[in-house]
Amino acid sequence: MDTFVGAQLGGCDRFDVGQSPSSDYPLEITLEHRGGNGGHLRWARISAGGTGESFECAIDEKLDGDVTKSYTCRRRQSSYTM
Repeated sequence: MDTFVGAQLGGCDRFDVGQSPSSDYPLEITLEHRGGNGGHLRWARISAGGTGESFECAIDEKLDGDVTKSYTCRRRQSSYTM
């Protein structure tokens, strides 16, 4: 499993995904890959700051060459407790 954080995320680092009263609130992400040495991605998980909330995106495809693809992600249940 690979983890990407900080500058590796470019303009997405610390992006405010907002809040919604609905647990079905979807989030759309766009992934870009440039050049060779691609890889097969099964899923992506987006963490929403220190709230414990996250979004999970089903991908299950290889990204290689110069490609840009969008995926819909669903909010996961929070495991955050105070």
